[in-house]
Amino acid sequence: NKQGMTMLLTTHYMDEVEYLCDRIGIMDEGKLIELGTLPDFRHKHGEGLLMKQMADRWDYKFFPTVEAAEAFLNQQPDKTGLMVRPSNLEDIFVELTGRNLD
Repeated sequence: NKQGMTMLLTTHYMDEVEYLCDRIGIMDEGKLIELGTLPDFRHKHGEGLLMKQMADRWDYKFFPTVEAAEAFLNQQPDKTGLMVRPSNLEDIFVELTGRNLD
């Protein structure tokens, strides 16, 4: 980008995308479903994530900020199996496509 060049990277490794890419396109079944930057995605979908451990998976809910997710968590009488963390690109991919990358 600083050299006026564009590189197209295709990968399922979302941590690499977060580290390497300025603009991100998310594709599902050959169709572009979201285009923007990681901050754009977090602003649109939520920066905070409340996760609840189920028997064999995690359920999750996005919040506008990590602080909002923590405030919600603190209001819960039973915090067993609950965790708050910042959202990442893989979370957003799963939210958009309904599929895990595993």
